[in-house]
Amino acid sequence: MKQSSWGCTIFIQLSLCLIIYVSLHSGHPFFFSSDDGDNATPLDLHFISVAGGFRPLNHQTRLLRLMEKVAETYKAKFVVSSSEQGEEDSFLQNATRLSSSLKLPWYTRKKGSGYFREHIKMPFGGSLDVVFVDTGSLKQEVLGGAVNAYMISQLKGLTRILKAVDGDWRIVVGSDPLLAYTLTKEPEEPKRVARTFHQIMTKYGVVRH
Repeated sequence: MKQSSWGCTIFIQLSLCLIIYVSLHSGHPFFFSSDDGDNATPLDLHFISVAGGFRPLNHQTRLLRLMEKVAETYKAKFVVSSSEQGEEDSFLQNATRLSSSLKLPWYTRKKGSGYFREHIKMPFGGSLDVVFVDTGSLKQEVLGGAVNAYMISQLKGLTRILKAVDGDWRIVVGSDPLLAYTLTKEPEEPKRVARTFHQIMTKYGVVRH
């Protein structure tokens, strides 16, 4: 595999090791919080979202240390990984084996499962649905801008699982930033397909993807 340059890797680490500040107040289904770790209220829920996959050992160690600090500072309750390797991802295995702070529930794709849902009960009531999407298989279709039978089948599958979720909040996780194609100078067809994906997210109340 190709190894990223140090600067690029640090940028990716800081971009992907996100702490998403979540205030899940009844009647206010939006995932924002300006509280710091010491002032977090009982209704705040913090979790870490990270991309797994290959990293040189020294870069992996730095990312683990950063995640440990985030987990301890914000009392993160779980980790969401967008790795395509799912539970077999070496980064996930090393994190839970080497770091006591990261011995948290990890939610990730089931390898070969396509679309997959995790239903998480919130400690203060209500529930969160995390829907994992096989964006890797959709990426080439989006770039090609082809609304073919395969693309239609995938979008129908996504619609079907989003219709079925019954959590109070829902997020969608994938390994490729499909929606970023709506902001680039790509040809209009790929942007149109990506916008269709975004419209489905909006229609079914997805608050983060």
